[in-house]
Amino acid sequence: MLQCHALAFDEPATDPGIGRDVTDTVHWTSSDEQSVSVQRGRISAKQGTAIVTAAWTERPAAPSASVMVVADGRHGVAHQAYVLEGEVRTFPTSDGAAGAARVTLIDDTGFEQTVTTPSREGAPGSFRFAPVAAGTYQLRAVRDGYRSNQVSVVLPDDTPRNITLLKEPRDHS
Repeated sequence: MLQCHALAFDEPATDPGIGRDVTDTVHWTSSDEQSVSVQRGRISAKQGTAIVTAAWTERPAAPSASVMVVADGRHGVAHQAYVLEGEVRTFPTSDGAAGAARVTLIDDTGFEQTVTTPSREGAPGSFRFAPVAAGTYQLRAVRDGYRSNQVSVVLPDDTPRNITLLKEPRDHS
């Protein structure tokens, strides 16, 4: 089970970092009750991914807050999930590796997810993995004619990841 708390900063406080706990009074929803259920901030794991939202109904114009959750029903755990994104670039031009690079995300158990960089305009070389649980990962980029490159990534971290690939040396034999 994952426990979320909702804090309201609606009144001037003596300590600006302390809000009033409204966890039991906000309206909690899950974008997919089949995957993740939520009641009073307590998130129960079923299986899958969902967005959990807290809306403060006491004030109609008050903002809401959301968190992406990934649930592992086999182990009965739910974790906050993150988005890992970045770009694959080629050296020396720093051009995006459009439509040709394969990017693999490897967790500590050896499980791999792979995406290919898109060839569309405006996002050459970009990649995105979601949902990704907190932890340490290896991020590997491969493209024909270039040396592969691998970096270590620790989540959560909002820093976009850029991986630079060097051309393979030509064989002059």
